[in-house]
Amino acid sequence: ILENYNNEATRDMITFNSTAAFLWESLEEKEFTQDDVKNLLIKNYSVSTEIAQEDSDAIIREWFNASLVE
Repeated sequence: ILENYNNEATRDMITFNSTAAFLWESLEEKEFTQDDVKNLLIKNYSVSTEIAQEDSDAIIREWFNASLVE
């Protein structure tokens, strides 16, 4: 979902795929929960609750590991 590039030219540039970008833009500068992410996935994509749960867990974990969220 996101890639972290680290070299002298980019100095930690992070790129998102279209789904991650949509979620980031929807939640940017807001406090949000894992349920908020899950509900956005369900509302905007044809995914089951179970898949949305797994995907929301994964994206939040990736954002946390990239120090994008606390």
